[in-house]
Amino acid sequence: MSFSLTARIGDDEFEASCWSWPAIWSFVCERCPFLTPDQRERGYWNDGVTLDANAALRIADAVEAALAAGETGDALVLDVEERTKHWREVIAPIFGDAPALHGVIDAIRIREFATFARHSGGFRID
Repeated sequence: MSFSLTARIGDDEFEASCWSWPAIWSFVCERCPFLTPDQRERGYWNDGVTLDANAALRIADAVEAALAAGETGDALVLDVEERTKHWREVIAPIFGDAPALHGVIDAIRIREFATFARHSGGFRID
């Protein structure tokens, strides 16, 4: 299972594995209180939830501001165990746990997502 985010403008895509996406999405949700409960929940699934251009820009702004404020740095890693709590509690019982769940996701990948969101015109998570 993987996540493919498709831009509403152009043909840009952002790909993430089922092990890295929950950490990225958790990072986003922690910094984006404007997301609706439905967007927050469905963002963890690849079922086609769509975020409009305004939400995509606000996500990019929030993530870039967090990175600029030093919440993370390119050399700093985010603890996947903490950031994938949703996966372990809700999704893993259905699909099975990840053998490499103790890995890390770095700020570079999160920055790539913010760049995608900024230029996407909105996006769909499949």
